[in-house]
Amino acid sequence: MTMEQLTSPTLYLGLALILIILGLAMKNMLPLRIFTLSSTLLFLAYAFLQTNTVLIIAGLFALIVGGYRLFEVQNTSRKIRRVRHYGYEIEKLLPIMAEIELPAGQVIFTKGDPADRLFVPTEGTVEIVENGAHIKAGELLGEIGLFTGMGTRTMTARCLTECKIRTMTAYEVDNLYFTQPEFALALVKIMATRMTENVQRLEQKLAEK
Repeated sequence: MTMEQLTSPTLYLGLALILIILGLAMKNMLPLRIFTLSSTLLFLAYAFLQTNTVLIIAGLFALIVGGYRLFEVQNTSRKIRRVRHYGYEIEKLLPIMAEIELPAGQVIFTKGDPADRLFVPTEGTVEIVENGAHIKAGELLGEIGLFTGMGTRTMTARCLTECKIRTMTAYEVDNLYFTQPEFALALVKIMATRMTENVQRLEQKLAEK
């Protein structure tokens, strides 16, 4: 390939289009962002060779946006890996949650009630009446009911001691679920663990009879 061919604007434009097409075939987000960023660089080379100011500005803008999106994908992947290895830090949710104080014996919700809130005790202990499980400070409460088909509470929860509890609406939970993949992953893991524990408690009770 001659030097003239290497500096041909058509070459860079063609390569950019090829990368765009290849990027569209990618199913994973990270390769897609890398291909998109690479095609943007080739498009910029084309714009510089054409000395087209409008295309150069558009290319630079696309490069900045593409670079930021690539950073977002890598950052999200890093957060998900951290959740898998170390778990999710529930404390991150507390600043955006409202706080309530309840006396010992107070029922927080009853089986069959609409599941419209998520709870996190920060002080005290909450008891699940049906199976005797205890939810302590820093643990999620009421997450399963938010994702049931009927949208109702599956068990009754009451304060075993005086409690301070943080709470957020189901809408806020949905928003976090769709905007923070690490929260979504942590929530799924917590629900799976809770359901497994509930099954084990039931099996133990049946074995004792």
